[in-house]
Amino acid sequence: GRFIKPVDTDVADELAADHRYVITLEENVLRGGYGERITDYVQKHYPQIRVLNIALPDAYVEHGNVSLLRESLGIDSDSIIRQLEEAGALSL
Repeated sequence: GRFIKPVDTDVADELAADHRYVITLEENVLRGGYGERITDYVQKHYPQIRVLNIALPDAYVEHGNVSLLRESLGIDSDSIIRQLEEAGALSL
């Protein structure tokens, strides 16, 4: 698997200074990935900031048309916008 280590906490600190929401998006599973690490850091240091992670489910993904797969996995642009709306991240 691919992991981003160490996590760039300076970016998280900069975002925390003037944002109320942090959103991570990765074409990888959440467990052990960037989004999980950012969530842990932000929750520990900035509990007032909400974090939304958009990532692949921790399950086998079939091969096929990339656009259709992204849509079925909820990581295409329409699905991402819908998740942001549902989380209230677009109205902040």
